[in-house]
Amino acid sequence: MSTLAQIRPAEAPALPSNVEAEAALIGALLYDNSLADRLETPLRPEHFSHALLGRIYAQAIELIERGAQASPVSLKPYFEADAELKELGGLGFLARLAGDAANVLSGDESARQIHELAMLRELAAIGAELRGAAGDMAHQPADVIAAIQARLDAVQDTTATNEIPFLMPWELDDLPQPEPIVRGLIPADAFGALYAEPKALKSFAAIDIALHVAHGLSWAGCAVQRAGVLYIAGEGASGIGPRVMAWHQHHERSNREAAFALVPIAVELMAPGNDRKLARAVERAAAQCGAPVRLIVIDTLSRAIPGQDENATAVMSAIVKACDYVRQRTGATIMAVHHAGKDKGKGLRGNSALLGALDFVIRADGSGDHLTLTVEAMKDGEDGGQFHFTAERMETSRGPTLVLVPGDAQPSAVDAITRDQIRKAFDLMEQRWNDGAALSNAPQSRKAGRYAPKILASEIGGDAGAWDELITGWLESRCVAIEVFNNTSKAKGLKVLERLP
Repeated sequence: MSTLAQIRPAEAPALPSNVEAEAALIGALLYDNSLADRLETPLRPEHFSHALLGRIYAQAIELIERGAQASPVSLKPYFEADAELKELGGLGFLARLAGDAANVLSGDESARQIHELAMLRELAAIGAELRGAAGDMAHQPADVIAAIQARLDAVQDTTATNEIPFLMPWELDDLPQPEPIVRGLIPADAFGALYAEPKALKSFAAIDIALHVAHGLSWAGCAVQRAGVLYIAGEGASGIGPRVMAWHQHHERSNREAAFALVPIAVELMAPGNDRKLARAVERAAAQCGAPVRLIVIDTLSRAIPGQDENATAVMSAIVKACDYVRQRTGATIMAVHHAGKDKGKGLRGNSALLGALDFVIRADGSGDHLTLTVEAMKDGEDGGQFHFTAERMETSRGPTLVLVPGDAQPSAVDAITRDQIRKAFDLMEQRWNDGAALSNAPQSRKAGRYAPKILASEIGGDAGAWDELITGWLESRCVAIEVFNNTSKAKGLKVLERLP
């Protein structure tokens, strides 16, 4: 016998099925229509190995969902011309099924068998596809794996119960209260964001929080639950490496002790199947870390949705859906590092669908080597908490970088503006208005040489940002207004309505 003949694959075994269980379920359903609402196993027509029984089940369910009675008589108009049913005895066959229902397996047991056997047939089909694809040199292994994994994920999803769970009030008392990841900052099993303007040290803050969690170290005086961390570095690992090294060097910790795993590429959350891939990566990371992953950091959110419109409701809703899937499957909190919008007063960038879905929001304000983290929103917790840090330069074998250390609140630049300087500012605004060249706080007025924050800082002293903040306050209190000062050009500027005492 030739070698090829010896290794020839054996004939495929018969696919598993139980037609008797399928017939029994149909009979039980026709005998008692309320069974359709009581089945604990999700069942669809395609789960039936016998095509005719699948069609009968589908029609019976359709009648029941319309509020009609499903019985051999009510099914008659739909199957009178069905040749396959005629061979089995026509409507008499259905009547026998309903009559025998009391003597067969329970409806739930039959449904469970039908569903499990359907899953086994699907797995057998996937195996056959895998054998065929693996034998075709035109296919790339990675593509075959991705396609088969998607099929397996679909099968796994159909094994979930179709019952919606509920709890009674007294059962709520026994529910365990999840320990926050970082008390006062990051809750457990939640979705949140840490956002800031560019160059505001937000990624340094995210790494600092993540590594404290990975080592179980108290963070800024807050208790920390030690847990595994999966950090998605959307901008690549090269920039993160020195920061992680500096953190361990500063805290005198071994990186071998960190329950910390880094994804060195951006994960496109809207790409089909990537939510499942991310959930599986969390499971693999937990095995490597030796601890369940309870914190996932996405740095940054914009890198996870390349080319997408952040202001579109559909985009942000899709991101929320993907993150919720990962969170629900893994039990991990997700913290997305995000950017602030152009308007500081409106918070983080993007459609409101994102903000509405967040359980916590942390704003990072960086100025020079100072960083302040403010808890802007905390579901079922206290808002307004602030944490202050100083960024210290550190040399590592991978080059210089920064590491955050707890610090004191930075004095506000507004507080440095004196009462005499404010009086001079009002004098200057009145003078420029009377001269027909009113000052303005609009950014586009820079080209015309009328930008108030810069002019006040230059001629009176103080910080331009502080003057901008003060002008905003004056406009809100209506002691200063924006009005037209040139009827020809319709140019607008700052007009003093009432001087401060």
